[in-house]
Amino acid sequence: MVEALDSQPILDKLIAKSREGRVSWEVWETTRFRCSVEGQYTFQIAKYEDTYKLEMRDASDYEILSLSQSDQIIFQDGNERRLFESLSDLYEIARRKALQVEGKLATASDLLDRI
Repeated sequence: MVEALDSQPILDKLIAKSREGRVSWEVWETTRFRCSVEGQYTFQIAKYEDTYKLEMRDASDYEILSLSQSDQIIFQDGNERRLFESLSDLYEIARRKALQVEGKLATASDLLDRI
């Protein structure tokens, strides 16, 4: 059996850099967002019902890494729970950045104040 890759460190870095605004996310499809890291790698995060999926591709569009995790009532182990929480956090950060949610909420609030 092939040994599993330890992808959590790269996922943690991607979340941290996204929170800091150092990674620019864009809308790729309705429930899918992507970013590019210095033109060398792209990351795509998507949500399909209760499942989150992250893909990493190189400049030639080859899939380097693919992670997915579904929400579960009881996770089999702590790694599955951590992966789900990391992917769902990344998805929400990417969604908010790509759709400029905070700015739009502020604008909507200002418009409502004027009514």
